[in-house]
Amino acid sequence: MYFSIIIPVYNRPDEINELLESLLLTTYTNNFEIVIVEDGSTITCEDTVLKYANKLTISYYFKANSGPGDSRNFGMKKAKGDYFIIFDSDCIIPNQYLIEVDKELKSNFVDCFGGPDNALKSFSNIQKAINFAMTSFLTTGGIRGGSEKINKFQPRSFNMGISKKAFEASNGFGNIHPGEDPDLSIRLWKLGFETRLFTNAFVYHKRRIDWDKFSVQVSKFGKARPILNSWYPEYKKVTFWFPSLFVIGFIISLVLVFVLFDWFLKFYFFYFVVIFIVSSIQNRNPIIGFLSIVAVWKQFFGYGIGFLKSYFKINVLRKKPQDAFPELFFKINDEQQFEQKSIITEKQNTIQIQKSVEKVVDKLVTPIQKIVEPVIKKTKIIGLTGGIGSGKTTVANYLQSKGIPVYISDIEAKKVMEFPEIISKISDRKSFHYRYRCQCSCPH
Repeated sequence: MYFSIIIPVYNRPDEINELLESLLLTTYTNNFEIVIVEDGSTITCEDTVLKYANKLTISYYFKANSGPGDSRNFGMKKAKGDYFIIFDSDCIIPNQYLIEVDKELKSNFVDCFGGPDNALKSFSNIQKAINFAMTSFLTTGGIRGGSEKINKFQPRSFNMGISKKAFEASNGFGNIHPGEDPDLSIRLWKLGFETRLFTNAFVYHKRRIDWDKFSVQVSKFGKARPILNSWYPEYKKVTFWFPSLFVIGFIISLVLVFVLFDWFLKFYFFYFVVIFIVSSIQNRNPIIGFLSIVAVWKQFFGYGIGFLKSYFKINVLRKKPQDAFPELFFKINDEQQFEQKSIITEKQNTIQIQKSVEKVVDKLVTPIQKIVEPVIKKTKIIGLTGGIGSGKTTVANYLQSKGIPVYISDIEAKKVMEFPEIISKISDRKSFHYRYRCQCSCPH
């Protein structure tokens, strides 16, 4: 079985560096490919990917921004494997991960799986506290932490796998975010595919968020759930209401204090004491225990209030989800899907960058023709220069498509670099440099 690892990324080159470094250390001995999809980033990971291009089999694509779900779909369409493994860019992969997945699929194949997440010692205290809130059996995150106490597991897209067959049958992720992963799981069930939790196939999930971003994230989770319930009412669960009931119960508890009834409030106090103790022991740090109280508080209130708002708009006001919460839906413009594309072919030292920005090129067509045609008639030469990623190849390809001869010195130079006699001279030159380099304390 050939694995294709799909990684969407948006302005996170440092995260991609850590992720690729972890995959470089895998103990899995079979071949696999990595497909990185840059989702309209303004800070690309092109240089980072170049660093690993000769060590890992990597394909790198750049496309217009259309959200993580659509970027995963884009990557799976381009991938060569028969089984896709999807990671978020802020994950670090244990070296035995692929071995565990391969073992599970061989012993009991399933067309879609999900794995839990964990925290590394190097993570910040806030990251560890948020990880506790999102994975602990004391919160709504028990399933994310590896619990199998449910009939059907809904994989989360930060760590999941899907067969090529299941992807093609389902068309992959929808344009809702968050919520695209349970939406996909339910559609797979309806198509007759099964999902399963691979307990030992965990990743280290950094959760690149601070408190404010965490609050926004869990609020969106809460808003997405009533939308999914309206789409798939047969899969509604009472447990989805727990965070909202937690919020309502707390408000009632505060009101009851004014009539000298504080037992409900004591229950909340006791619950957060348990959170503090369990997290402090689990993380061996009382500071993380205290921060876990903050994380759980934000988790319940963010999700709970978001759920109530969404339930009211979707079920009471009968609004369309896209109108009620436009921030949860990415608009996919087919004309922009191939705005830019870059590819790194497997295990090569070089990267070929082909950026076809259709709108920009269309505007350049007329002036370029006016400039180029008379120059060619006079047998003069135009020099095309610019920094990396500035669009030189795009313009060169356009000129070639019009029948204009183009000499790309970069490509010709790379061809020369493959000649054995040139390689030999470079090797001799490098050897000479190390034999006769300066032996003093200067930086030469």
